Amino acid sequence: MRFSFECEVCRKELFGKEDLLCKDCNEEMERFLSPSFSNKEYFLYSLYFYKGMVRDLIRKFKYSDARYLSKFFAKKISEYLMINDIKPEVISYIPMNKWKRYVRGYDQARDLAFETAKIMNMDFDEILKREKWTKKLYNLDRASREKTLKDCFVTNGKHREKSILIVDDIVTSSSTINEAYGSLTESGYGSVAFLCLAK
Repeated sequence: MRFSFECEVCRKELFGKEDLLCKDCNEEMERFLSPSFSNKEYFLYSLYFYKGMVRDLIRKFKYSDARYLSKFFAKKISEYLMINDIKPEVISYIPMNKWKRYVRGYDQARDLAFETAKIMNMDFDEILKREKWTKKLYNLDRASREKTLKDCFVTNGKHREKSILIVDDIVTSSSTINEAYGSLTESGYGSVAFLCLAK
């Protein structure tokens, strides 16, 4: 059955395709591919730089009730994992605090992790919980972010013996991931990596 809809970015009409972007916009998106980053403690996989259409699509996903974009981004994440032969046993995510999730109506990182696990046929679990409310971080310097995030995560203690991939949408200073990693290792998790859509 033939059907049509518009490209999410340029609004060009698409025919018989499941993807949300036209060929030109998909190719344009490739310009923002980001190299992965690692430090002495953990590995952070990153798909894109937070610029241009990537930034616009993520903002739409987060702030314009475009929850359907989770499946589009999860497909990109799954392709990245398969191409790079990354095979975690469990996929989880960096959770929002309860109030923000209530206001938005969903947690975009949870949607990304859940949809990715479904595509990859992997286990999904809510391993991390944000124990305390934290104010917005984007206008804080690194030291203030670290102070605000200190001890904000707890774990459910499940899957300690397995390899875990923690998904988030955006990474800026890595303060949130550092805090999450600390909570996970203190709880006995030995094999943890992180993945973000953009940084």
